[in-house]
Amino acid sequence: MMKVFNTYVKIRLWIHRVWLVICALIRSKFEKIPEVHHTFLIIGDGLAEGFGDSVSLAQNSGIANYLQEIDALELNRITKTYWRFVNCGHYAATSYDWSPTNDQKPSYNPSNVTDTLWIDTIHKHHDAKIALVCVGSNDKFNYGDISYTPDETLENIINIYNELSELGIHVILTTIPLRGSTVLDKRLKKARNKLIRKFAVENDIPLVELDMGKFRLKDLYYVDNLHFNSNGYKMFAVETYSHIANTMKKIEFEYYATIIH
Repeated sequence: MMKVFNTYVKIRLWIHRVWLVICALIRSKFEKIPEVHHTFLIIGDGLAEGFGDSVSLAQNSGIANYLQEIDALELNRITKTYWRFVNCGHYAATSYDWSPTNDQKPSYNPSNVTDTLWIDTIHKHHDAKIALVCVGSNDKFNYGDISYTPDETLENIINIYNELSELGIHVILTTIPLRGSTVLDKRLKKARNKLIRKFAVENDIPLVELDMGKFRLKDLYYVDNLHFNSNGYKMFAVETYSHIANTMKKIEFEYYATIIH
C-alpha cells in the first residue's frame, strides 16, 4: 500500500512541476509591466518557486503571487508605486546553484536556464530593488550525490548576500522549514538555521523564520510534506511583507524625491 502511495505522490509531483513550468512560460509572454515600477526578486528553490501552490493558467505561483495581492491592497501609501514580484525560484536548486561563484548550470538543468541561475537572473533583473533569498532546503542528499555542510550553505548565502548588496539590492533571508525531514536531515537543517539566524542578526538583515512553530502545522504543507500548499505560501507572504514593507515605502519615497528634485 505504501508503494502505491509513493508512486501516486511521485506522479502528482511530476504533473504539478510540469504545470508550474507551463504557467510560468505563458505568464512571461503576456505579463504587462507598467513603465513606473520597482522589482522584488524571489530567489531560491522550490519554496521560492511556489511548488505545491494551487495555480491557475498564467498566474504567478507561491509567495510572489500572494505578495502581489497583499501589496495591491496597500492603497493608503501616498508614494505608492507598482511593485513587480518576480518568481525566480527553481525546483531542486541548492544554495551553491545560486552562488555567484558557481560557473555551472544546475545539474537538473531547468529548461528555461541558459547560463548559471545567478547570471540568468541578474542579467534580466539588474534593476531590482529587493531580493528575498530562500535556499538551503536541498543542500543535503536530496538529489543525487549533491551535498553541502551547514558551513558551506552559509558561505553560499553570504556570497549571494554580498553580491546583491554591492548591486544596491536590499536583501531579506529565510530559514529552512523543518517539517517532513528525516532525523539526520532535520538536525542538519537546524544547524543551517542557527548559522543563518546568527548571520542575519549580526548584519541586521530581515529574516523570515520558516522553522518556527506556526510554520510546522500539517495543514500548511503540500502532499510531499516538504513544500507549502496555498495556505502555507499565504502565511509565508504575510510574514515576509511585515518584514519588508517599511523598506518598500522608503524606496518609493526616494524615487519620488529624485523626481521632484
